[in-house]
Amino acid sequence: MDDPRSYRQISLLCVPYKLLERLLLFRLEPLVDPQLPTQQGGFRRGRCTVQQVVKLTSDLEESYEERRNGGLVLVDLTAAFDTVWHQGLALKLLQTISD
Repeated sequence: MDDPRSYRQISLLCVPYKLLERLLLFRLEPLVDPQLPTQQGGFRRGRCTVQQVVKLTSDLEESYEERRNGGLVLVDLTAAFDTVWHQGLALKLLQTISD
């Protein structure tokens, strides 16, 4: 244990990144959240997936009881940002913040 080569280096990068992420969240959330539709529940403070599933179930039951057609569109966003123009996305974000 006296050999300095037996010690691993530690990186403190994750702490500054977490701090930056938290600062950005507190600044951007009040600007972005009012622009999102009320139906969107994922990744929003005070909303969870369970609430969205309950809302979907009740809407489907209501449309069935009223003999109306109901529909559902599911979008898979797993590879959504693979082909996005990242500079354009950053530009849109900056425009949203500055408005």
